Amino acid sequence: MTTLQHLFSTNGFMPHGFCYLWNPGLISLHVISDSLIALAYLLIPLSLIQLVRKRRDIPFNWMFVCFGVFIVACGATHVMEVWTLWVPSYWLSGGIKALTALASMPTAVLLIRLMPKALSLPHPDDLRKANAALEQQASVLQEQSALVRQSEEKYRSLFEGAPCGILRISLDGKVLMANPALSQMLGLDSQDELIGRILPTEFLRATCGRKRPGGPLEDAEVMWKRKDGKRVLLRAKAQPSLQTADSPACFEVIVEDISERRRLEEELRQAQKMETVGQLAGGIAHDFNNLLVAILGYGELVEKNLDPTTRVHEYSMQITRAAALARELTAQLLAFGRKQPLQPRIVDLNLLILSMTDMLVRTIGENIRLVQELSSTLPLIKVDPVQFEQVLLNLAVNARDAMPAGGTLTIKTASEYGPDSASPTAREKHFTVVSVIDSGSGIDPDTLPHIFEPFFTTKCAGRGTGLGLAVVYTNIQQSGGFIDVETDVNKGTAFNIYLPCVEEQGPEDSSEELHRRPHPGWETILLVEDDEIVRTLTSQVLELEGYSVLTASSGSQAIDRFYKSTKPIELLVTDVVMPDMNGLDLARELQQRAPDLRVLYVSGYLNDHVLPQMKLGRQSFFLAKPFLPQEFVGKVREILDAPGEREIYRAS
Repeated sequence: MTTLQHLFSTNGFMPHGFCYLWNPGLISLHVISDSLIALAYLLIPLSLIQLVRKRRDIPFNWMFVCFGVFIVACGATHVMEVWTLWVPSYWLSGGIKALTALASMPTAVLLIRLMPKALSLPHPDDLRKANAALEQQASVLQEQSALVRQSEEKYRSLFEGAPCGILRISLDGKVLMANPALSQMLGLDSQDELIGRILPTEFLRATCGRKRPGGPLEDAEVMWKRKDGKRVLLRAKAQPSLQTADSPACFEVIVEDISERRRLEEELRQAQKMETVGQLAGGIAHDFNNLLVAILGYGELVEKNLDPTTRVHEYSMQITRAAALARELTAQLLAFGRKQPLQPRIVDLNLLILSMTDMLVRTIGENIRLVQELSSTLPLIKVDPVQFEQVLLNLAVNARDAMPAGGTLTIKTASEYGPDSASPTAREKHFTVVSVIDSGSGIDPDTLPHIFEPFFTTKCAGRGTGLGLAVVYTNIQQSGGFIDVETDVNKGTAFNIYLPCVEEQGPEDSSEELHRRPHPGWETILLVEDDEIVRTLTSQVLELEGYSVLTASSGSQAIDRFYKSTKPIELLVTDVVMPDMNGLDLARELQQRAPDLRVLYVSGYLNDHVLPQMKLGRQSFFLAKPFLPQEFVGKVREILDAPGEREIYRAS
């Protein structure tokens, strides 16, 4: 207490104003100056305190605290200078100066120690350079970020727009990513239906083949059942992806729908098989069919001249029947190899089926019920009626064999668009459809891919040639259509035949020509055949019908006979394939002299060079070997009785 009294004591001292002689101007000068200095000294620490509070991250903030204390002390000394002008508290003033001195020394020492660190602070020029470098680096980073965004956009565009399916699978088989093409391929509404789904074990085993990635994997073909129930064949190629910081280990799979490609490959293989069989058939058909012409012809002539009650007549009939079976087999081979020209005409499919009813009933037997469901609004088609009848008969026989204990055979007609199994173009077209449906044993999945292959049969030896369905397939393709099969084991089979519609007004009515009974002939016919047996037989058959026949064994001999003939020549009957001059060249040569000369081509085999040149129409006709005598004379009479004016050639 005594110390404090002594500190604030003014006894024995004079105010500082006496020293200034109480000069108002001088006192005012000191008061104002010291007051402003004191005020400034007090404001500076407040600013430093605010700075330290706001920027605690600034280094050396403890230095600002020390400096603030020192400045406050300095400000207090100036306040005391004003105070002592009137109150001589010199002990108090001295004490404050002593405190200021005590505060100044640590501050000075700390500043000296801080100087090296302060000097190490970067120069403004260095800061500007560093700032410029940072700005440049920021610009580079922005460019790189833009490139990354562009790359991601390109990847996403490629991923989203790829025509093939892209799939990312985790090691446990869960779908991590899938693109729209894959969802469309699998018949899904969106790829979201795949995300998070565990794929079937068969798919994973075939594509990935292992639990851990590492090493290349082979392509795999997998059958997949779509959401709509349709089965598609997929080719998948998997690539293992190792674990990274951004993604776990997984498999990346590229998926392609090869169903259409495989169908086309099968069609190509089928076409190659047909070409092979056609070449095989063509190699033997010409000579073999000539022999069959002789066997059938002379067999029929023998039958006509024998007593029907004799055993020899029965033997002759058996020979003719065996030859007829051989003819059917050869005809199937040639039809399958596409070595016979079609003779298409516009027909009403319903009428064609109705005309075959009796024949179909006899073919399938009494224990099978025949049902016909024929559409009343059926477009017309253009087919070879004979070949199409063979198609229906082959399918009926096939259905009969599938129903040994009896059942139902249904023949339906309709007008429909192409099925889903057809090509995209065919799916948009309208077809006339005939369906042959049986309630038999069906076709198992292993057998189904092979049913149209030549010589493929499930029947025991001696009961089938394996050409029935192959001929059906070939005939339908030749007519511009295609065939679709629906089957289920023990539930039956449906063969759906799609034929293109035609725009003509109505079917060609040939019933009068088909059923006209041949009458005796009187015309002169030039017969050209290089095979002596066939030439002799056909010449005798024509002469028995009353025709006058000029025969020739070659094209050059036929030309000579034609020009030397004193009788009007009504018809040229010529074999197509001959050694020196084929029948087409012969007909062309003779028609230059007689443009209206009618021609009947006969052949057991037409090669690929001759077949495209055969233009059948009002003056040119074709009859395939082997034929029966009544078929031959019936065709000759049909040609001669056909309407149209003719200028008959007569030798001058």
